Amino acid sequence: MTKEEIRRLEDLFRVTLYRKLGRIPPGAMSEFRLTIDDLVEGKIPYSRAVREIERLANEIIERETIR
Repeated sequence: MTKEEIRRLEDLFRVTLYRKLGRIPPGAMSEFRLTIDDLVEGKIPYSRAVREIERLANEIIERETIR
């Protein structure tokens, strides 16, 4: 993945969290970075990376709304 694609994935992640929660929960960006590292290392195509980042954001949203 290119740096531009990673930047777009980060934007997607942040926007998804802001829209649903109105904030970025503590530790969320660390989870994002670890996931990105795994995706880059696994040479995952961008389209699949989008789905994985959306899944991560939704997991965090669900976890935060339960609290």
